[in-house]
Amino acid sequence: MKVWLDALTSKQALIMNHLERKLMKEGHEAIITCRNYDYVVSLLKLKGSRPVVYGGYGETLEDKIRAGLERERFFVDLWEVRGRPDVHVSLTSPEAIRVAFRLKVPVIALSDSPHSIYVNKLTMPLADVVITPKCTPKEAYAYAVRPERIVQFDGLFEVMWIKGASYSPYDVRDLGLEPFSYIVLRPEEKKASYYPGGYEQPTKIGKLVKAVIEETELKVVVFPRYRDQGEYLRRLSGRRVLIPPRAVNTIPLLKYAVMVITGGGTMATEAALLGTPAITFFPRKLDVMRYLEGKGFPLIHIAGLEDVLKEALRIMRDHEAYRMDTESMLKEVEEPTDLIIEHIEELGGIRS
Repeated sequence: MKVWLDALTSKQALIMNHLERKLMKEGHEAIITCRNYDYVVSLLKLKGSRPVVYGGYGETLEDKIRAGLERERFFVDLWEVRGRPDVHVSLTSPEAIRVAFRLKVPVIALSDSPHSIYVNKLTMPLADVVITPKCTPKEAYAYAVRPERIVQFDGLFEVMWIKGASYSPYDVRDLGLEPFSYIVLRPEEKKASYYPGGYEQPTKIGKLVKAVIEETELKVVVFPRYRDQGEYLRRLSGRRVLIPPRAVNTIPLLKYAVMVITGGGTMATEAALLGTPAITFFPRKLDVMRYLEGKGFPLIHIAGLEDVLKEALRIMRDHEAYRMDTESMLKEVEEPTDLIIEHIEELGGIRS
């Protein structure tokens, strides 16, 4: 069976790489497509994938439409040459799902983001199956898909690559860092369709970077999402600020960080699952965040940057008091790989 996996973000790259390895182990062919955005391409290559890369990330509404249409045309040509896949899987990739649907290829949509309303409306109605974490009620997606088409699991997508992962302090020393001598920062998703604007600078975290440098001895590892964020943060950078030019193995990096602060959710989720204290300043509290807090993982949601700074400095001064051993806790969090593979094989049998 030929399975088409599309990855638009770094998180999606990790999910698709994990699925690719599992599918290949079970004798299937898996093809990952992706676009030139963030650390996606270098992350897939770091993990051993050989993705088909095409397209970029439009920043204005018009550019998003053009970029999407260009990717759709590329996919039509790609599958005309290479033969249609049997199943498509993505985290609601508009271009990939639209093309798969038009080519009569069964679609599995993965999602943990009911707040991504525009994207979900464009994709979920075309999906044969939508797989989501149980912590988000099916009704949260009612604007885009009927509840009976949603299949749920009692866990999080991030557990796919966290559970059973191996790491050691030497992994961060290879990056020129010592364990517990640094924090990790990830800016907000300012240009995403669901993220509120209202400020001019490329990112809000400049003040956080300056405060950490001025008030602690810690180094700061920053992963910008967009080019202008990287350029802006480099202008603020001193010798204690590291902006990786390409993807790195983030599991040991997060495990041995003093703490993690992010404007999104994925890196905070990964850190909390590993037992590292994490703060997310995403503008709203998501079901995934409530799930982690309810399970006792060290994640805090704080929307206001001033409050984030105060709490972050407090944690940095005594981070060991907030750090947790989460190995036994992880056993109670389901990961969805087998569920996804089960539906891939079921839907793939429709065309075979």
